[in-house]
Amino acid sequence: MQTLLLIAIALFSGLLMTRLFVKFHLPDVTAYLVAGVLIGPCVLGRLNIGFNTFEQVDA
Repeated sequence: MQTLLLIAIALFSGLLMTRLFVKFHLPDVTAYLVAGVLIGPCVLGRLNIGFNTFEQVDA
């Protein structure tokens, strides 16, 4: 169940970032990359939010 929730968070954050990056005239791929970095284990994972370990990212 936690994996499904994390996938939903990843998709939702990607969607929000694409809406934000449209204002800067940047492509959607850039928005998805920034969203992935922000919710990944190196940024929000340190705060125990989102993907905490690299094993959760691989799953």
